[in-house]
Amino acid sequence: MNTHIQTLIGVVMVALFLGSCQKELTPGETVKQWIYAVEKEDVETLMEITSMPEGTPAFSKEQWEKLIIPEVIKDIREKGGIKGITIEEEQYNNEKVAPGHAFVQHTIIYNNDSKNKSETISLVKKEGIWKVMME
Repeated sequence: MNTHIQTLIGVVMVALFLGSCQKELTPGETVKQWIYAVEKEDVETLMEITSMPEGTPAFSKEQWEKLIIPEVIKDIREKGGIKGITIEEEQYNNEKVAPGHAFVQHTIIYNNDSKNKSETISLVKKEGIWKVMME
């Protein structure tokens, strides 16, 4: 019995250690993760890395699944899916941007070789991770 408890404690400690070693994503990497999560219809990731303006409730899982994703995914599918995302500019941790905020300018390239015009996404750092700000 004692050996089982020691083994369990060891496994928990290793899991905690590995979890704490995860690399923190940059704002640009977060934008890519968010866009690919939309393409994959990964609601859990979207809910985790999306932030709402102060005083605005977060989208529910049902709102993501029934209202938000279907509208966006339609355009992505019509263009054959996402081929890549280029990050043109990433502003954070500098004198131009308030602490805990970021701006990422990006372009989505689709499989049919069309591109979105360059867009800028605002992010905010909450709970130690970068989150895409919904406006």
